[in-house]
Amino acid sequence: PQRRVEVGDSVEVTVVGASHLPKANLIFGTIDPYFVLKMGSKVRKTKRLKNTVDPVFGDAFTLNVEAGDDALHLTLKDQEIIGSNKAVAECTLTLADLSAAGGRLDRNLELLHHGVPVTGIDGSTAVVHLQVQHA
Repeated sequence: PQRRVEVGDSVEVTVVGASHLPKANLIFGTIDPYFVLKMGSKVRKTKRLKNTVDPVFGDAFTLNVEAGDDALHLTLKDQEIIGSNKAVAECTLTLADLSAAGGRLDRNLELLHHGVPVTGIDGSTAVVHLQVQHA
């Protein structure tokens, strides 16, 4: 059954982990991954993990739905020691998709770079594992 996500509702998001990430630093052959979550004006970040292509985060966030919010955007970033942190990949979960799933999702979302699926060093498509619940 569809459960519509509306203004004033809250959405609970857990970034469980990710798999098959690319090694973003070509010099050192590593990635120090973290995710930036954005819904409307709200921005949250997972913890940063060091040198792993299969991170386990388990970071949970509650986001309140405001007027104009239509999707949850995730950006995979690589923590850099020098310079700015680099965006490696991204994905989007629309609130309409969450509603259509009955208000609860537990799935892997494909990570994209400029609309193209990102592949890890093992040749598999990079994914982020999300658990999302309309509260």
